[in-house]
Amino acid sequence: MSKTFAKTDIRVSKPISKLANVRVGSKKCADIAVFYGFKPISKPSIQKSDHQKTEEILGKKVARVSDSGVSIEEKVALLRAYEEENMNSWPQPVLTYYECDAKKATQNKSDKIHEIHLDILGTAKSIAEATLIKATEEILKSEGYKNFVFCLNSVGDKESSARFAREFNAHARKFTDAIHAPCRESLKAEEFDILVCDDVKCREFRTAMPESVSFLSEASRTHFREVLEFLDKMALPFTIDPTLLVSRKLVSHTIFEFKSSDGRRLAIGVRYNELSRKLGFRRELGAIGATIFLEKCDIKEIQVRDVKPKIYFIQLGYNAKLKSIEVLDMLRKYKLPVTQSIAKDKMIGQLQIAESLKIPFAFIIGQKEAMENSVIVRSLTSHSQETILLSNLPEYLKKIKLI
Repeated sequence: MSKTFAKTDIRVSKPISKLANVRVGSKKCADIAVFYGFKPISKPSIQKSDHQKTEEILGKKVARVSDSGVSIEEKVALLRAYEEENMNSWPQPVLTYYECDAKKATQNKSDKIHEIHLDILGTAKSIAEATLIKATEEILKSEGYKNFVFCLNSVGDKESSARFAREFNAHARKFTDAIHAPCRESLKAEEFDILVCDDVKCREFRTAMPESVSFLSEASRTHFREVLEFLDKMALPFTIDPTLLVSRKLVSHTIFEFKSSDGRRLAIGVRYNELSRKLGFRRELGAIGATIFLEKCDIKEIQVRDVKPKIYFIQLGYNAKLKSIEVLDMLRKYKLPVTQSIAKDKMIGQLQIAESLKIPFAFIIGQKEAMENSVIVRSLTSHSQETILLSNLPEYLKKIKLI
């Protein structure tokens, strides 16, 4: 990675740390994030070099991409922290969580909104989308949001996005003289203000515009299909929205959004795998993040305990990861601290991690267990194990004195 970055100002709660001091507005939200594996950190300090890198990437002086709510500067600062804190030596992927107040997109400069940032760094697998979306959903529910609308889209990998961009630009040229000036300028900057504009011509533009999912490569289609299958397992209703787009200078693959019943944006998430290469990383770093927008609340520094897990959850293969959603819901109901390596598919390495962390139990789901609705419970002290039907798991948790 480029060494022009300045030293980061970030306090990181490393894996299985005893305590982390973080600024939060809701301990409930922090507890949910920690359950799903996110480690509390302080907000990355945006350095001058981050701002310069952002301008190089965007080709203009702007911090947030249009009105999308996605800050490239913050992602640049976070990836710099990943490099400087040597996070690639931590168990992968690295899941981070922080909160901050930000300025609302209004004329009143004093208007603020509270933001919760969740990011997963180090995997390009669809389980990362599933984990991020699930954590975001549960945080919104904890804040009283029930009847929200969930939409998503995919622009695919670099080649898929380039094919879509060519068709989108060709479509835009047909409307060049018709659409009003602000949207015309945003299109030149590869922004998408036109997709939310109420101007008559902009609405006409949207009705006939090409859809990015029509240009996905085979690998990108597979990735997106897996994300949709996870949503089915979560029982989260969704709509594929072709107008949900963010600058391709930042985004690859998945974009998702939660909205309130009255249309207010509650959260937005984007995958940004290719940003690492633009910052000089030798290899592409799979990365996805979400920002949750809450009404202003009192933010204060509290101690969030990174409780030592009692269970190391191992999922072997894609079908097992699909089933993991149901099992995690059950374990969260009983407030059992869990840790997992969501991107790993081999058992020996995960068992070694669990034993090194001195976690008493491993819950294991493979292809067979996923089909039979069961889980292998392995004691990491006696090395004995039993296969338990999920319907019998609550009673078994009492038997081994976990609840």
